[in-house]
Amino acid sequence: MGGPDERSQALSLPRDRADVLPLLAHDRLLGVLRLSFDQPRSSPPEERVALLTLAGQCALALERAQLFAAARAATQAVALSELRYRSLVEAISMDVWAADPTGELHTDMPAWRRITGSASVLGGRWLQDVHPDDRDRVRADWLRCVAGGSYQDLDYRIRSAEGGWRVIASKAAPVRRDGQLIEWLGTTSDITDARRATQRSEALQRTGAAYTQAVTLPQVLAAVLSAAAGLPDAGASVLAVVARGEQLDVRFIGWTEPLGEADVRGVLSAGRPVVRPTVLPDGTPAAAVLLSLVSAGIPLGVVGVALRHTDGLDASARLFLTTFADSSALAIGRARLFEQQRDVATVLQRALQPGAVPVLPGADACTRHATSDGVEVGGDWAELLPLAGDRVAVVLGDVMGRGVRAATLMATTRAAVRAYAVLDPEPAAMSAALDLLFDSFGGEELVTLHYGLLEPDGCYSYVSCGHLPPLQVPVGGPARYLPSGGSVPLGVLLGDREVQRARLRDNDLLIVVSDGLVETKGRTLDQGLAALAALAGSPAFLDPASSAAVLCELAMGELGVDSDDDTTVLVLRKLS
Repeated sequence: MGGPDERSQALSLPRDRADVLPLLAHDRLLGVLRLSFDQPRSSPPEERVALLTLAGQCALALERAQLFAAARAATQAVALSELRYRSLVEAISMDVWAADPTGELHTDMPAWRRITGSASVLGGRWLQDVHPDDRDRVRADWLRCVAGGSYQDLDYRIRSAEGGWRVIASKAAPVRRDGQLIEWLGTTSDITDARRATQRSEALQRTGAAYTQAVTLPQVLAAVLSAAAGLPDAGASVLAVVARGEQLDVRFIGWTEPLGEADVRGVLSAGRPVVRPTVLPDGTPAAAVLLSLVSAGIPLGVVGVALRHTDGLDASARLFLTTFADSSALAIGRARLFEQQRDVATVLQRALQPGAVPVLPGADACTRHATSDGVEVGGDWAELLPLAGDRVAVVLGDVMGRGVRAATLMATTRAAVRAYAVLDPEPAAMSAALDLLFDSFGGEELVTLHYGLLEPDGCYSYVSCGHLPPLQVPVGGPARYLPSGGSVPLGVLLGDREVQRARLRDNDLLIVVSDGLVETKGRTLDQGLAALAALAGSPAFLDPASSAAVLCELAMGELGVDSDDDTTVLVLRKLS
């Protein structure tokens, strides 16, 4: 039909000059067919049949065209969906596969083949790519699933065309129709990088925990070497640090390559990880990665790890290893700083600690002091001061904290006690003077103190300024703790303290200790005090012939072995 005007004219013709026929296909109206004539006419029956047949053919042709268009659109949608699916699968390194009821693979796994370089994985050929140590386990697990129709969820290693091995996560599920197993559908995905990231994160957490526990430099160096050997894919480790006197301290676990001063200087000057080939003790080729150790701008040495793969370092591996090296350098630097502070404090403490117990009128006395493992300086001290009139001042103090600050505060307190004892040795006067002194410090220091005054007749007056109660051991026993008055450390409160009094008879013992002797990680304070009382009731302590020195050693040996704090003990025997 012609243009728009002609079509409008034809549609407006009277009914005797046009025939309108329905276009029906499978009882579905697709449209109408209108036939226009130049002259009025009526169609004879045979012509009417022909026109209806023509309309039917047109309807079928139109239906086919519509179906073809729909099919083409559906095909394009399926193709787009498949393209999206394949792109997603390739992006996440995953294959979706199908196998027949017997477990024979009948679809391709392109991501698998990209990893392994294999030409085909169909049937059971994919098993040839599985690591020899995993192959029997994987085969047995797959046969078990096929035989029982159960789900599979398994991780294993497959070879990489680039060398080395990749970790694969495989999952499979049976497909049933009317209860009958018709095939298997499964997925395989490369989880190597995800697993490696998890392992690296866990390794850094373990390393941080180990470095926190290590205090001294030897402890930290041992922790660094052990942590390097325990890193993911590590087969050996080496640690070379510049020790005092510029000597190179080299330690290793399974390391086969020599590492000298020139190597250390080269790594430190490079400022980045240095990778070179090496061999593990079993002859396996490996990649030696040497990393510089620098803390606060000071070069400390080199840590190395021999990795079991030789395919170089990617960005994530480089970041992981440099993070490990940085944390190791920080731990070593901290330990060296601790050593320097400890050396200074040790000299200070030795210079300020009381010397040998002087000869005392009417008493045999001894003191012993020990520091916790790894820490050579604390704030404990014990002292016996001979005073005018054959009196003896008994002093045991405990400064909270360690190091130079604790040693300095111990020296300050000790000097104050000695000075105040000359002016007025009475316990009430001593505690009042010390409280005023510590109040002037601003309440930032915490010191407990036992101060007592022994008269020639055995009268013993004392104050316990937040300290443990003294233990009295009469001849023949039993041992008993004297009242402490429930007081607080020096300077916490101002005012008169309660002075306690006791009497020591000839050969009675007086024992004063720091809390480090009785309270440990495995023993509460109450348990420790009970253990000390039990020890003081033993034959050695009840024997008047036992010297104070022997009893000090016995107390330290029995109770101070497992202590993680400074331990100080003072033993005094009243003589006739």
